[in-house]
Amino acid sequence: MRVNASCCVQSLGGVEQGNDAWMDQREMTSRASLDRETEQLIRALYPSLRRFAAVAGASESDPDDLVQEALLRSIRARSLVEIEFPEAYLRRAILNVASNERRSTRRRSSRLRRVSSGLDGATNDTYPSDLADLFHLSSVARAVLFMAEVENATHREVAETLGISESNSRMVAARARAALRLNLKEETS
Repeated sequence: MRVNASCCVQSLGGVEQGNDAWMDQREMTSRASLDRETEQLIRALYPSLRRFAAVAGASESDPDDLVQEALLRSIRARSLVEIEFPEAYLRRAILNVASNERRSTRRRSSRLRRVSSGLDGATNDTYPSDLADLFHLSSVARAVLFMAEVENATHREVAETLGISESNSRMVAARARAALRLNLKEETS
């Protein structure tokens, strides 16, 4: 199912209008729904954020879910229009959500392996993919490569967006490329 920006905006507006445990009464009355400026901002940034989420998230993560969760968390913290660089802020939030999901998935998989290790005939069906090597990289490495290689962002822009240093951005990109080259070498050998 494909979710678009208007659906996301409606959903976010509905969350703020509903009965919320995370907002006190003052916040609910002052932020009863998304204001027009925030709605326009979300609509403008949504396609770019969705593309970024598709790369930053795990292969089994839905990019729309990552974007929506990042928007929810961000709006809970503060108004998006108050943020100086909202796209960079939201990309970092998406990266945080993706990292949390990946960590949670690893923990769940580890528990399942421990439980199923005693069972006979337990198999792990995996299917190779051209993108499988990318998903062995961390979400930060995928995000750095995506921004640098696909979006042609400078390492300074990547660093500002992801909240890391410029030298760290270069190092992450170099190590990710080296890991991908090594995987390709092993496959051809």
